[in-house]
Amino acid sequence: MKKKYTASIALLAAVWAWTAQAQTDITLDLARPVNPAKFETDPAKGHWTETFNDTDYPMIEFEGGFAFTHLTSGNSWGGLSWDGFTYATSGDSTNHNAANDWTDYQWGCMAGGGIRTGAQGEVLTDETGNVQVQAGIPYLIGYYASYLAEGLQTIFTDGQEHAVRGMYVCNHPWSYYNCLEGGGVATAFGKEGDCLKLIVHGLDAYYEETGSTVEHILAEYKDGQLRQSKAWQWVDLSPLGNVGGLAYTMETTDIGEYGPNTATYFCLDRLTIAPAGYNPTATPAVHGPAVSAWPNPFADCLMVSTPTAAEAALYDLSGQAVLTAALQPGNNRLDVADLPQGTYVLRIGSNTMKLIK
Repeated sequence: MKKKYTASIALLAAVWAWTAQAQTDITLDLARPVNPAKFETDPAKGHWTETFNDTDYPMIEFEGGFAFTHLTSGNSWGGLSWDGFTYATSGDSTNHNAANDWTDYQWGCMAGGGIRTGAQGEVLTDETGNVQVQAGIPYLIGYYASYLAEGLQTIFTDGQEHAVRGMYVCNHPWSYYNCLEGGGVATAFGKEGDCLKLIVHGLDAYYEETGSTVEHILAEYKDGQLRQSKAWQWVDLSPLGNVGGLAYTMETTDIGEYGPNTATYFCLDRLTIAPAGYNPTATPAVHGPAVSAWPNPFADCLMVSTPTAAEAALYDLSGQAVLTAALQPGNNRLDVADLPQGTYVLRIGSNTMKLIK
């Protein structure tokens, strides 16, 4: 026992020494708005009361340098329409197909609420690994209007390029039930290959597309069944590299004369980026290899980046190694779904870092 305790202390000491040099990731926190300074929400429907304001908020902004386009078209047609991103807290996952009143209740989230976090901002998960949620906790809703060529956008307001770790995405009820049973002009997914997906595009420092994209499948009819999730899911965006912002478009196989028949909505939270100047492909400094691990907090998988082949070991706070792995240069995916929630220390060569599940 004494040996484990001593090892634990040594590891933790190394963590704090390493974090003096480490670069801290920046995560979107919807509880810290900048513009507007506070989001007022409709008490009955749980959406931002200025969603249809087409004058004052071309962007909505949050601490950490995140800005999201709001009403990209610049016109709500007298409060009848909106596009871009808005803020919501309702968590409503009700199927409104029967009453056909989606326009009145387009503020929900299939998970049933926003993402619960702990005292240190870590994402909380249940015993099955699913993200814990609660109605009343905010999330962003993105509505992609296909007539807008530039799509929806996130801009990093510091004017710098950042490596993007990823974000949590959840199905929106209108889209979910369109895929499940149709509704309005939408047809239920029932043919092999039917698909609804979100496409995230990298933008350079001038907010032009870099050509790098990541696709996330929201719904897919495959092998004779419809596959779509109600849970918040982590989407790894590291393949985008260093970018000045993000653009979002959506595609569906159910297309009509006027564009997508499937409702093109999605929910977003906890977008996470590295600090400006971080370069995952940079040549390692002479004092040791530059390594990184994300997301932090993690859930079912942990991504580890190293410029050279290396050995990784993950320890619990008793000093017991709970996972070891041989890493290849570049990004490595570690399966950590079976680990209990808690605090861990990752050691790769001379580098150590504290991680939370």
